[in-house]
Amino acid sequence: MIDSNVTFDSLKINKSAEDKIIKINNKEVIVKQYLPINEKLNLISRILSAISGNEYNFVNPVQLDVYTTIEVIKAYTNIDFAEDADPAILYDELEQEEIANAVISAIPPVEYDFVMDGVQDTVAAYYAYQNSVLGILENVSQDYSNLNFEASDIQKKLADPDNLALLKDVVKKLG
Repeated sequence: MIDSNVTFDSLKINKSAEDKIIKINNKEVIVKQYLPINEKLNLISRILSAISGNEYNFVNPVQLDVYTTIEVIKAYTNIDFAEDADPAILYDELEQEEIANAVISAIPPVEYDFVMDGVQDTVAAYYAYQNSVLGILENVSQDYSNLNFEASDIQKKLADPDNLALLKDVVKKLG
């Protein structure tokens, strides 16, 4: 007969996966086999924060790879990096010494894929929103938020040649 009320505690789930030890240049490096969901969410947020706000308003895939590699190694290992380390130089060193590959290979694929899918899905959602009507309208309103649309203010602002050029730009963008 099937028990209709199985408690979660009765399943006796192992709540922590045992860390893996790998050797890099004769040093023992601990590689976590599981990160709690809150740590994964924070990891994804750190990656996206590091690449956001560039002047072109798009995700550079190389920059995404650099920060993803560095942040994954920080989150999953006991390797400490200098706070002021240049990410590009750090990435090059991690790649040249094959540290990145060694660490990523030691992380369970389901764990690594979850993080990578989270990053990629968030980037895709960002682009989908940016290209939606709401995203476009938000960008237009942010670009021109300094305009006050009261009639007397508009008249004063249109007297300024710079604002007239701005208005022409808005009309051109709106089609």
